[in-house]
Amino acid sequence: MGVNPYITTWIKDFLHNRSQQVLVENNVSHRLCVLSGVPQGSVVGPSLFLAYINDLSGSVRSRVRLFADDTIVFLTIKSHTSAQSLQEDLHNLELWAKEWSMEFNPDKCEVLRIHRKKKPVIFPYTLHDTTLRTTENAKYIESLSVVTLIGHLT
Repeated sequence: MGVNPYITTWIKDFLHNRSQQVLVENNVSHRLCVLSGVPQGSVVGPSLFLAYINDLSGSVRSRVRLFADDTIVFLTIKSHTSAQSLQEDLHNLELWAKEWSMEFNPDKCEVLRIHRKKKPVIFPYTLHDTTLRTTENAKYIESLSVVTLIGHLT
């Protein structure tokens, strides 16, 4: 990605040898090593996460929008064939996530169909063998003309 080696060393030191513990009502847990992720609330955390998932869009043919840990995959669906293509992209995202030790949570994913057709193509999209629920509306930071899947990386 063309990152200066000094910055790479700084990032490695920032993420290496971390631990965490939990405080609940004045009770403190034992420290546990943190093996992945970045500290929540850190200024550099979102940028590191985006750098980590930078190649996600290359694993699919559909269009992708990323914002923080939200992933939107969308495609204009004109036929059963294009719906199947989107389903194949969902499967490819599963493979990508497995390779990078991440996961899409199907319970946090939705299908949003935007259409003017009397008989739109209805397809039961699945992720991790779970049929994704359909919604009539969804919040998103920018306006998109066609959105088909909204999901969250966990």
